[in-house]
Amino acid sequence: MWFRIISVTLILILLSISLLTHNWQILRLSPELHPKIETSIGLWKTCIHNKSDSSQSGCQGTKTDDNHRLFLILTRLLSILTIIFLVIVLFLPLLRSTKPKICTGLIGIAVACACIVPFIYSTRLENYFSQGFDKLMVSKYGYSFYLQGLAALLLITLLIFHCTHS
Repeated sequence: MWFRIISVTLILILLSISLLTHNWQILRLSPELHPKIETSIGLWKTCIHNKSDSSQSGCQGTKTDDNHRLFLILTRLLSILTIIFLVIVLFLPLLRSTKPKICTGLIGIAVACACIVPFIYSTRLENYFSQGFDKLMVSKYGYSFYLQGLAALLLITLLIFHCTHS
């Protein structure tokens, strides 16, 4: 039981950081051109950082065109649902009548949601945000994207452990 509480809490922390930070994707000009400007894109905010002139730095809400808006909303929704399902799993043992299959099912749903999020981002949104940039621009995933992936892997491990020890 303590293993589940500690692991779910750790996964919740990783997912929350991933959801709330704006480092899913980082765009910057090639270092030869202008190494001091970069754009950090998150699920909620897009921030421009100009290290040489901080007055040109700032953040705004992440926006997409009509074709990609649904993917951004779906990514946000699935991220939030993953966190909600894990909070339920965390507090479910307080109910004495809870069956282990319910907890396993909720972890399974959380795994599905957590695994779909980086897939949608990498196949739909990452290409959208970096479109129109040629060889002068460098695009890479930020730590928020990797935290989401790590949380998904830890959730898969938790699900396997929970299924084998229930």
